[in-house]
Amino acid sequence: MKKAVQFLLLFGSAALVLGLAEAWVGQTEDRTSELVLVTETELVTVSLVVEEERHEVEVRAGSSVYDVLEAAKEQGLSFKGREFSGMGFFVEEINGKAESNRQRMYWIYSVNNKKAEVGVSSYIIQPNDVITWTYEKSY
Repeated sequence: MKKAVQFLLLFGSAALVLGLAEAWVGQTEDRTSELVLVTETELVTVSLVVEEERHEVEVRAGSSVYDVLEAAKEQGLSFKGREFSGMGFFVEEINGKAESNRQRMYWIYSVNNKKAEVGVSSYIIQPNDVITWTYEKSY
């Protein structure tokens, strides 16, 4: 009987030690997750130029041109558009000036002086990019 009690005490102690070790490891993993979260919220600054009006906009790394437009709303910019399947969101109006199919006038954006070939929701910006919007005739 004495050996049975010793065995139960030994087994119980081992279980307690393992349980505490697992709890400590779990806390360490939680801290690691918090550190990763901080890294993911790195901010980048880009310039947004709409018909000679310049905005400096700060967004999270990995943001799209659409996210930049959304952030620029805080500086008074307004825009409207729609989503096209497979191509992303296309802007159809900025600050009250709408595209005109009849006159073939459209909002076109470029990044670092290179015209974009995808919708604003599909173009991922890089730090210090310059996004320029022009209202121009398309043939």
